[in-house]
Amino acid sequence: MKLCAENMLNANKNYLRTALSEVTAAKTKSGIIKDDGLRKKVVDFLGKAIDHLK
Repeated sequence: MKLCAENMLNANKNYLRTALSEVTAAKTKSGIIKDDGLRKKVVDFLGKAIDHLK
């Protein structure tokens, strides 16, 4: 059971890291997120979520 929980935690961390890198790259790729303030809020939120899972 503990191993299952650790695997789920690691999967969540990896998912959040992937989301963070996608959002960070979105501005340079094609301007998907044109509102830089919103992009910063999303990056900050994802960063805090990753830190919380550590």
